[in-house]
Amino acid sequence: MAGPESRAVVWGAGGFVGAELLRLILGHPGLQLAAALSDTHAGRPVGEVLPQLASSTRLSFESERNWDWRRHEEGSWTLFACLPHGTTLRALPPVLQLLQQSDTTVIDLSGDFRLQDAAVYARYYGEEHASVEWLPHFVYGLPELNWERIRVSRRISNPGCFATGAQLAVLPLAAAGLPVEFLALDGKTGSSGAGVQPRPTTHHPLRSGNFRAYKVGRHQHLPEIRAGWVAAGGREDLEISFVPQMAPMVRGIFTTAHVKLAEPVPQSEIRQIYQDYYAQAPMVRLLDDSPALFEVRGSNRCDLSVHVEGRCLVVCTAIDNLLKGAAGQAIQNANLTQGWEEAMGLTAPAPWP
Repeated sequence: MAGPESRAVVWGAGGFVGAELLRLILGHPGLQLAAALSDTHAGRPVGEVLPQLASSTRLSFESERNWDWRRHEEGSWTLFACLPHGTTLRALPPVLQLLQQSDTTVIDLSGDFRLQDAAVYARYYGEEHASVEWLPHFVYGLPELNWERIRVSRRISNPGCFATGAQLAVLPLAAAGLPVEFLALDGKTGSSGAGVQPRPTTHHPLRSGNFRAYKVGRHQHLPEIRAGWVAAGGREDLEISFVPQMAPMVRGIFTTAHVKLAEPVPQSEIRQIYQDYYAQAPMVRLLDDSPALFEVRGSNRCDLSVHVEGRCLVVCTAIDNLLKGAAGQAIQNANLTQGWEEAMGLTAPAPWP
């Protein structure tokens, strides 16, 4: 059971991730939706913009610029920041300063506070970091990696969607200290991961029936993956290749990790390593055969499988990019910071078909 309610504010609630957060919060026993902030939709009822939520709330979107942060001086609050990369690092720090004395947990879903090295941020995000002083205040919010640190933190940087699927595929190997010689990852993602505004390379009519790789070797989630590998105990000098790919679907990320081991390891031993690592992880399920996106879409679960042939190990993971890759993981982190059950409000299975 949840303890006292925490009032939830979704800042940047007009996008796909914001909409999923609103949906999850409205069905959550410990979170009370206090505000949906969106300058784009300010003044319009949430149920008018998002008809699927019309029967669940009578709230209207409010202007981001007009929200009174002094309301956070009393009671428990959870702020979900869903602003774009490059915007958050300028807009969020003044709010963090105002909220320092309040009982407010901040969960940022942008990439602006995921990387502790400002130089790496500049390289992969294409601009200098404007709020370097706040980087040490954020904990990287992958529960299956940082459960203990998240639980006692008030500033969480939610992982990227690709980085989530990729790290869940390989963290057990790093933690077990297996002699890995090379790691190649590819991730196939749906069009919803590109956000609500269509662009020439992401608009679904141009993706349907199409397939392409992009940002090969320079995607912003690559340094996240490297950092997670090292944090779990993996070699810092390991070569890691990551190829993101646009698939002709709306939701989901399917990640395949190709791992070259220094010596053969039996399938049974590899499987035991994964079972042990995820024994207390309620959102991860180890399968006998390949996961399928249809079985995780609409849920916060990650399904994975392991396949060994001699020194070659293949690990496959499937997640919903908007849920375990974004909004659902943010709720999972909120549960941990509040001392609630980690899976609270996140146990609904995927719809079928």
